[in-house]
Amino acid sequence: MPLSDNDLKQAADWWDVYYHNDDPRWHWSKSPAVFDSLGRLSAGKTCSGPGEFVANAITAHYPQLPPFKNAVSVGCGLGLKEFYLLKAGLVEHFILYDLAPKVVDTARKTAEESGLGHAVTCICGDAFALEQGTFDLVYWDNSLHHMPSSLEALLWSKQRLARGGLLFINDYVGPNRFQFSDQMLALCNEAIKPLEISHVVRPDPAVIIKDDPTEAIDSAAIVPAMRRLFPSAMHIPLGGVIYFMALSGRPMKISEDVVPDIMALDKMLRDHGLSLYSMYLYKND
Repeated sequence: MPLSDNDLKQAADWWDVYYHNDDPRWHWSKSPAVFDSLGRLSAGKTCSGPGEFVANAITAHYPQLPPFKNAVSVGCGLGLKEFYLLKAGLVEHFILYDLAPKVVDTARKTAEESGLGHAVTCICGDAFALEQGTFDLVYWDNSLHHMPSSLEALLWSKQRLARGGLLFINDYVGPNRFQFSDQMLALCNEAIKPLEISHVVRPDPAVIIKDDPTEAIDSAAIVPAMRRLFPSAMHIPLGGVIYFMALSGRPMKISEDVVPDIMALDKMLRDHGLSLYSMYLYKND
């Protein structure tokens, strides 16, 4: 689904505001206990946050590859996970792309203040139009589902991936615009009964598009596109029916003490094939 220049500007403006305002709602990406569970699932070891989660997954499955001499990230946001990989010595230089100018400015400033200015190039622009290089690491983290065409984004990734390099994806791969199936909603709501919270309902696509026209625009095509273009890629389903679909964005406080029980519910549904998030790792041999 193509996007107009106005759509892209609207999305950039939305993320410029989002990243520079405190959001009081609960979100799984800010929960150390969620990442502890996901870290065990993806790498067999605990972790406390998103940067360590990525680093552990890469080193657990491809310990011989880092450090990556050069890497590219599309839709980097504030770049915090990329900065973690630099500080951990897994990447020597990152090129970061995003369409939101204030976000890119903040990422550039953070890199400088963290002593990483020499190791980061921040670009506000369209990576597909601007970037023609090849990279040892092509990195997607919660941004691929914002691409108008998952297939075209992954074709670009294949062209940018150097021989012997790694494609890493950690992303939402569920239904477009979060239009969850009746079955998924029913199973989700049955699973959260012990939590005594209101039922999950299917969101209105018009509301989603009004905020961010790129949100989950072609997310359902990610898994089929990966099977087509990278059939030998390692695939790790990460669940998300409970921690993302049922709980994220709710105006409520959730104690870290109860998150392990929440993640146990999530694992139960994931083990039955219900997963909204996936991790992919593909080495270009």
